This record gives sequence, structure tokens and C-alpha cells, in this order.
Amino acid sequence: MSTNIINYLKSAVTLTTDPDDIKVKKALLTFISILLFFAGISWGIMYVLLGFKATSIIPFTFSICLLVSFIVYIVFKKYNVFLYSQLFLILLLPFFVQLNLGGFSNSGSVFIWSILAPIGAFMFHSTRSAFTFFLFYLLLLAILLFTNGNSYYEVNKLESWHSLLFYAMNIGVLSTIIFTALWHFVKALNHEHERSEALLLNILPAAIAKELKIDPQNHIANEYQSVTILFADIVGFTALSSNLTPDELVQTLNKVFSMFDELVHKHNLEKIKTIGDAIMVIGGLPERRTDHAECIAKLALELQSNIKKIKTTEGLPMSLRIGIHSGPVVAGVIGTKKFSYDAWGDTVNTAARMESTSNPDTIQLTKDTYMLLKNKFQFTERGLIDVKGKGKINTYFLNQDQD
Repeated sequence: MSTNIINYLKSAVTLTTDPDDIKVKKALLTFISILLFFAGISWGIMYVLLGFKATSIIPFTFSICLLVSFIVYIVFKKYNVFLYSQLFLILLLPFFVQLNLGGFSNSGSVFIWSILAPIGAFMFHSTRSAFTFFLFYLLLLAILLFTNGNSYYEVNKLESWHSLLFYAMNIGVLSTIIFTALWHFVKALNHEHERSEALLLNILPAAIAKELKIDPQNHIANEYQSVTILFADIVGFTALSSNLTPDELVQTLNKVFSMFDELVHKHNLEKIKTIGDAIMVIGGLPERRTDHAECIAKLALELQSNIKKIKTTEGLPMSLRIGIHSGPVVAGVIGTKKFSYDAWGDTVNTAARMESTSNPDTIQLTKDTYMLLKNKFQFTERGLIDVKGKGKINTYFLNQDQD
């Protein structure tokens, strides 16, 4: 039930521009304030029934102040004012109640409620403010210890069973509120952690992310003797984009790259980066595997098959130009503020050349990759082509119609 209430409060008492973590804090603080409002009313009624009419004014006043501060927050959206008013109220109310009742025993040690102030500051503001509130808490505790047994307004004494009941209620209700607040707070933290992990894994491979979390200063660089690299590029993208509005262009690219991501994940490969309308995918890193060329070939075939199912917002067809090459690379993480996992070496350059010299709707690969796959797929030899920086090399087309 509490979860449903907090989910409702996330939309009712927060701004649409608030980050998710702030929405959780505002909703949880409001939820705790509601519990404290009713707790104040309940304690006031009990003090009246037990004959402590002067003391009952304090929790009633506390609840009224909570309500006023909440209304002010709803109207003016001043979160810090709302937060600090709650913290100071919960810090001071139990102190004055216990002072009026004459000490720990006659109040059921009601001052223990004040611990919510430093805990709340820690949860909803900062460790610095939490430390400040904790010092105030200790100061008020010292005053109560010094004045214990002195009753300033009330002369009645609780019967032993009333005192025991107050002890149980103060400890039990307070423990319930603290447990509920921390449970939702930790749950929200875990949710944010999961989101952060998911975002991190969208940027870095899982194995690399794990290493960086252990040591962010670690310079990761590994040499791989055999990987297979694929470059895929949308044919005629420049001309295509000139006929689309910015919104249509983004929608079209999102369809294409969502399809890319799904297939890369399916074959357990690593998408290294997106370069405009092109992608670079590698098989065989960071986890070394012997079937890297075969998986890349299967990915290429599925990319060519699936791109035919995607149309622009104007219904225009799309096609890919794909290039593949196998060989050694060095891969690692660069950057200190924004990490990037990349690969370098002649193998990368050659794979890029295979894509740029390929034909639309084809998959061109070098002899190095062909030798790894010749017994598993059907090919058409293209022959010698002139490749910039490489001279003439023999290339092959991976047939899309496999037996």
C-alpha cells in the first residue's frame, strides 16, 4: 500500500522537470510528513485523555505546522523550505514534550523521535546537514539529561503501565516509520543503480565496465590476435536525409539502429561505435572466441535481410553497404571523463575500406575472412580491387542466398 501511495505522490507533489531521484525524495518526504501528521494528532489526543492538556498543545501545534508547511510547498514548490521546516519540527517537538512531562520515564522517552531529523537530513539533503542536525540532537539530549525529573508545566505522573505503553508506542511506531522510509529509500537507490548499470553497459562491454568499477584509473589495453570487424553503412544516406524533416530523420535512424542493436545483442557481439549513419561491430573481443568470423557473417546476412523491411517515413526503401575483415587489433578504453571503448590497427582500417568499396546491398570481405568461412558459407569471388593505402587486394562477396 505504501508503495502505491508514494507512486501517486511522485506525480502529485513533484515537478515534471524533476529528475527521478528528486521525485522519489519529494514523494517519500511527503509520505513521512503524512505519517507524522497523524502521529501528532494521535499523541495529542492521548495526552488529553491522560490529563496532560498543556503538553497536548505541542503535538497538535506540530501537526498544524506540518499541514501549513505542506500547503506552502504545494503552492510555491519551495522544496528546501518544506524539508527544513519538517526537520526542525520533528527535532524540537519531542524535546518540548519530554521537557514538559518531566523526563524520560514520564514521557516514555518520547525524545527518541527527534532522531528522525538527522536521519531525514541524511536521506533528503546532505551528509553535512545531517551532521549538523545530529549535533543539535545530541545537544538537546544533554539538556534533557540535565533536567530529567523536573516538570515545568505538568504535575501528573504516568502510571507504570501507561509509561510502559508509551515506551512501546514510541519505539514501535518510530521503528516502523524509519524502516518504511529506509526500505523505500534503498529501493529507489537500487532502482537508480540498476539504471546506471544499464546505461554503463550501453557504453562499455560488461567485462570492461567491471574492470573500471574496480579501478577507474586502470588503463585498459589488450591485444587480440584474431577478431572480425564489420562496418555497415546506409546507402545514399546524405541524399535521403535531405528529403526528410529532422523529426523524420531521427525516427528513421532510430528504426535502423534499433534493428542493429537487437541483432548485435542476439549474436553476442560488440558494437564499438556509431559513426553518423554507420556502425562498427567486432566479434572476438573483449571475450575471446573462435567463432568470431562466423557470428559476424551471420550478423551481416541478417542485417541485409532486415534492412529491406524498414522504410523511411515517406515509404522509401533502404539498403546497406557492408564490409568485413579479420585480423589482429589492440582494444582498450580511452578518456577520463567520458570513457570510450575502441579498437585500433590495420585490421580496423581494412574493414572500413571493405565497406567503402563495397556495392549497395552487398557484403564484401577480404581473403583473410574468406579463409575462415569458406567451408561454412557461399561466396562469389569479386577479384582484385584497388584499396586506398593497401593497393590491389582480392575480395569476395558473401552470398545472401545461402543453401
